[in-house]
Amino acid sequence: MMSFFFDSSLNCFFNAMLREWSGWKYRPAQPQADTDHQQGSLYPSGWFDISAAEGVLSVPCRQYFSTGRHQLLAPCLLTDNDGEVHTLQFEQAMEWAMLNSSVAADLPATTVIEFISRVRDSNRNLKHAIEFRGDELDALFQSPLNFSQAETALFTGHSIHPCPKARDNFSEQDTLAYAPEYNGKFALQWYLVRKDRLYLKESEGHAYNELVQDLLKSDKHMQYWAAQLGENQALFPCHPFQHQVWQSTPRIRDMIEEGSLVYLGQGSQHWSATSSVRAIYSSQAPWMLKYSLTVKLTNSIRHLQPAELVRGAELFRVLNTSKAREYVDRFPCFNILMEPTAAALCGEDGSLYEESIVLWRQNPFIERFDRNTEVLATLLQDDPRTGTSRLEQRLRLLPQSYQEVAVEWFQQYLEVAVKPLLVGQADYGLLFGAHQQNIVLTLNDLGYPVKMYFRDCQGTGYTHLAHELYGHEIADMAKDSGNVIEDEVAIQLFSYYLIVNATFNVISSLCGDGALEESLLIRHLGEFLVAVKEDGINDHQCIDYLLQSPELTAKCNFYLALRKTNENTNSDYLATYHQMPNPLLIWSQGKSVSEVDLHRNSEISESVTP
Repeated sequence: MMSFFFDSSLNCFFNAMLREWSGWKYRPAQPQADTDHQQGSLYPSGWFDISAAEGVLSVPCRQYFSTGRHQLLAPCLLTDNDGEVHTLQFEQAMEWAMLNSSVAADLPATTVIEFISRVRDSNRNLKHAIEFRGDELDALFQSPLNFSQAETALFTGHSIHPCPKARDNFSEQDTLAYAPEYNGKFALQWYLVRKDRLYLKESEGHAYNELVQDLLKSDKHMQYWAAQLGENQALFPCHPFQHQVWQSTPRIRDMIEEGSLVYLGQGSQHWSATSSVRAIYSSQAPWMLKYSLTVKLTNSIRHLQPAELVRGAELFRVLNTSKAREYVDRFPCFNILMEPTAAALCGEDGSLYEESIVLWRQNPFIERFDRNTEVLATLLQDDPRTGTSRLEQRLRLLPQSYQEVAVEWFQQYLEVAVKPLLVGQADYGLLFGAHQQNIVLTLNDLGYPVKMYFRDCQGTGYTHLAHELYGHEIADMAKDSGNVIEDEVAIQLFSYYLIVNATFNVISSLCGDGALEESLLIRHLGEFLVAVKEDGINDHQCIDYLLQSPELTAKCNFYLALRKTNENTNSDYLATYHQMPNPLLIWSQGKSVSEVDLHRNSEISESVTP
């Protein structure tokens, strides 16, 4: 019998491709294969067949999930036109699909070849990181983690993306130093900047100079430099990678040459990258720092945009209104990591330099307060050796039956993480882009969620309800932040992040080996949404959309990467999204999810159909 195994890159790539492109058919495996599958072996329960003039590529599927992230296996099988079957490993199968199927038929060959190269780079980076941390894998997938350990344990990255670990502009040395999965430590590079070339966005009680002083306390080099400051000068922290970039950036070189920007040297405090790469953390500092980095990660060059720079200060003002304080008090186990102040270098005319932006983010995870606290994406990550998620492995250590604890964990997750975010939208007009990397959970000793932190104020927005609630206290609300969104669009984007990206992936991670029925957790999610609505929320639009819409909006990660679209600078929100079948509608109609969805091809919006 052929031997199959789990491959992380294959899962990321083909899950993204199959979700957005309709040129495949699902074929259940033969009954004898199902017997092996149910006994827990890594064997396909079905196949995704991709046809082309040159033959049929069959991608093995261990578990088919209506929530959209299937558990796939390697190797793939290629049946040529003579009926001969060949085994293809991931990169061979990926290249065959890109060059022979219709998935990229409308694109120039050079674009496709460049994309294939990025996918190969991502696969190589992922394999290297897993090998580098190989001796730690048992602990990283089964033991309690603190905040920093969880941030550096995310090997795979985005689980539905064709090249989640591609990092354009990072050399091998940069990757080892600044990519979180290598657990590296580095120091900030400090500059002295003339104040008329410093752009600031500050919140009340969080002046820039005070926040810099907060960093001084644990950095002896900074203390020396601060003592030398002139009246018209300020200290400016730079990420070490961006420090390299600045040396070849003409407008910043001009500042250095004219003396308005002076390099001081390297700080003494150690920092490490969080899972997003551009946000950095120190257990000794009261603030994390989030930077513009001139590196392409997933779908964009990671430069913060001018509108994003002001969103942290904007949210800080909103949450200090009387109505929003009611929201904060209503959910004591829900916390927002505020980003009250941001800074950047600027030109003589005051125009800010995007490649220099830095944000200050609250850091509650200092020393002993960081225990059993981890980003949701790490908790849901599949073990590269077996495909079993960290969450499932942790819960299987408990004495109760796995089915019992998995359902209890999911229900607790809905109460602790999902409910505060749903109510924030429905009763307060607040939109939080709560995808897997923006949800940080504190777990109790059994591994159940007891507290949730939302991070990334750039991923926040407001519905028109927010203007009604806070406009009388903040007359210029969202004037410069560009994140008041029409309700229909807002609901689709909010639902994508919280439900499709985060919660559907919780479901597939808990059901990964077939020991728990996906339909059971979909039912619990549906009943939870109905209960939240019946509690008397003000705005039903989001929950009605989730329960009644035939399709849900999901991001086009595959086609964004393939077409080289920079999503950070794309002003048409929905042009970067597609439609996927809604498993909650199937549940609400009283039908079996697998019965309705199993043999149906995925669908794709006209905006991205090749």
